[in-house]
Amino acid sequence: MKISGTIQIHGRKLIDEMPGAWSQQDYKNILEETGLADGVTDAEVVEMTRMALSDEDPQQSAEIVLKYRLSEHLSDGQIQQLAHDMQEDKIPEEYPEIELQHELYNVNQFLYKAYNGKFPSCKAVEVELTLTLKNDAQPTAEIILRALAPALGGHSVIARLYEEQLSGELPFYDAEKIIWRSDVEAQGNGVFKIKTFSSEYWMHDLPMNSEEVAFDLVIAEAAEVEA
Repeated sequence: MKISGTIQIHGRKLIDEMPGAWSQQDYKNILEETGLADGVTDAEVVEMTRMALSDEDPQQSAEIVLKYRLSEHLSDGQIQQLAHDMQEDKIPEEYPEIELQHELYNVNQFLYKAYNGKFPSCKAVEVELTLTLKNDAQPTAEIILRALAPALGGHSVIARLYEEQLSGELPFYDAEKIIWRSDVEAQGNGVFKIKTFSSEYWMHDLPMNSEEVAFDLVIAEAAEVEA
C-alpha cells in the first residue's frame, strides 16, 4: 500500500509529565496503599500522596507505584529490581521492552516529583504538526513516525534501529510503542492537525519546526511479508 502526503512541524517542546497520565482516583488509590488516605479531601490528595511517598524509603515507594501501574506486566522480582535501578538510571529510556517505556516514564516522573529530584528526571516530547494525506488515508502511528523520520535525520536512533521499517520493507509494529499518544483533529480534505507525544530519547534530533515537506510511503503489510 502506498501513502502520499505532506508534513509540516510547527513546534516541539520538552515536557516533564504526560497530560492526563494521573487522575485524582490514581492518587487516591496510591495514597490508600500507604495507609494514610483517611480524611484526605480531593483538594489535598495530590500533595498528600507525594508527601506520604516521600516519607517512605525510595525503594518502597517505587515498588508501590510500579506495582500499581505495571503489576500485569512485571513480576515482583522485576518490580523490585526496577525500583532500585530507577533511582540511579533513566530506566524509561533504557528499558528493552519498548511497549513499557511510556508507563515507566509516567512512574518515573511521578516519583521524581514526589521526591523532589531523588529520582532522575526524564523528558517527553510534544510535537505539533500538520499532516495532509491523500486518498482518505488516516494518520496512524506508523505514518506519523515515518513522515517525521527525514526530519530526525539519518543518524537518529530511529533511523539506526529501524532502517527496514522506515523503508517499508517490514511492517513498523514498534511505531505504536514509540509514539505514545496522538491527539488528532481532522480539518477536512485530508488535513489533520496533530499533537503527538513520545520520549526525548526517540525525538531529541527533531527540529523545532520545518517547512512543508512531501512524502511517499510504502506500507508493508504482515501478509505480504509472510508470503
